[in-house]
Amino acid sequence: MTSLAAIDIGTNSIKLLIASVEEDGALEVLSREKSMVRLGNETLTTGRLPEEPMEAGASAVEQFLRSVRGAGAELVRAVATCAVREAANAEQFVETVRKRTGVQVDVISGDEEARLINLAVRSEFPSRLDPLFLVDIGGGSTELVVSDGSRVLLSESLPLGVVRLADRYSRNDPPSENDRKRMKREIKAVARRAVDAVRKVGFETCVGSSGTIQSLSLVHEGAILGREGTLSGHRTLTAAGLKRVNRLLRRSTAKEKLRISGLDPRRRDISVPGGILLSWILKRSDARAIVVGERGLREGILLDHAFGAATRRTVDRDVRARSVDRLLRRSNAEVLHATHVARLALEIFDQTHAVHQLSSTEREWLQYGSLLHDVGCYVGYSKHQRHSYYLITHGDLTGFSAEEVEVLGLLARYHKGGGPKARHESWSGLGSSLRAAVEKLSAVLRVADGLDRSHRQLVSAVSCRVRPRKMELEVSARGDCEAELDAARRKSDLFERVFDRRCSFRAVPADRDERVTQKDLELVSNEALWTN
Repeated sequence: MTSLAAIDIGTNSIKLLIASVEEDGALEVLSREKSMVRLGNETLTTGRLPEEPMEAGASAVEQFLRSVRGAGAELVRAVATCAVREAANAEQFVETVRKRTGVQVDVISGDEEARLINLAVRSEFPSRLDPLFLVDIGGGSTELVVSDGSRVLLSESLPLGVVRLADRYSRNDPPSENDRKRMKREIKAVARRAVDAVRKVGFETCVGSSGTIQSLSLVHEGAILGREGTLSGHRTLTAAGLKRVNRLLRRSTAKEKLRISGLDPRRRDISVPGGILLSWILKRSDARAIVVGERGLREGILLDHAFGAATRRTVDRDVRARSVDRLLRRSNAEVLHATHVARLALEIFDQTHAVHQLSSTEREWLQYGSLLHDVGCYVGYSKHQRHSYYLITHGDLTGFSAEEVEVLGLLARYHKGGGPKARHESWSGLGSSLRAAVEKLSAVLRVADGLDRSHRQLVSAVSCRVRPRKMELEVSARGDCEAELDAARRKSDLFERVFDRRCSFRAVPADRDERVTQKDLELVSNEALWTN
């Protein structure tokens, strides 16, 4: 698979991404690099790029090109955004880069920037979250896009960015109340019409892209909640959480900001403008929270190059199922066993709703957790449930929140061996409602896994009957499944404790031979995964 590279020459920094692009839009990232050149520091005020930043920018591109060649990748596009776009001497910068590196820089419009960012963000969020309201806060501009499926309902590029606001209004350290009021007046004057239009169009989920929003969410995780930033999954920053972050940032000097957990020191001078701008957008649009994405302009460039006009329709949006499928196969797991256990687990789940009272959301967690429960065998069979937890929580699963990734990891962690314990840090870190869900789902998964003890799919189906003090499970068997029944009995300990019902198992001959076929392994959609 060919490795592709993209360079984003922004107002605040210049970034490189080298990755391979799979057929479903998945990105296998090989390298990320960033240079904080700050092209926009004077440009957004004077209208011209100074000589020194231009030379630093050309040097950064030159260094990135060495990385591209070293990786054997193809540089598909280098784009420049707001700072270069607004500079009267933009052509001089473009020519400087071309002479130094041979790279032709495309100075793209705000609309093109918004399109590419939207393409990238949509590729990492499942379609059930549509319509999406995308917020991308850059150094010189802010992009707002509302999209539903392949339809873009609204797209705005605003001349508002953290570097621009910091240059104009951050005259004190920390910014004074008057500085902050002037920022808010500027934001309202420039963004009110666009954000009011967003509210009128309507959206289901507000999502964020850009280093500014990621940085604010990391401060919330580290300084406010006192925990390390999540390794995998999307973080959610609530409007209330952002308010606490802003309160901390506005009271801190530049020196004090160096000690704020989660804050990149290189962003300390632009963190207050970023927080004020994002808070105003969320409040004005009536968004209670923003889900923080991982992809941005560089990813959009690669997807646009890889798929061409097809990306204007949409890339595959069943991103959750696809990412689970990739991890399952890359771990060299027994796909037949994983698929069969998932099917049995869902049969038990559907027939025992009276006792677990869980929703379709938890059902989906059970589905994916069951598929991934044995991926740790790739590391080693001994204590593979712990290896599975590690691989899931570090596996770059796409389309899941950070909490959901943790839930999937814990389902795998507790599918065998001892159940949840208070001393387990990952378990104690969950909220009470999630702990209850994990216990119930793990109980179901343990029984389902026992019913395929031999990995031969001898149990074709399971029927459950809920009694006041008992759970009767009747399995349809293709042959002698005593080993499966014995394993299910032993692994029903958590089920009996959680649901306060004793489990009994019996086998009856299967009416027909429902063997798993290759179609079970071809992940076409979330629903197709479970049907022959």
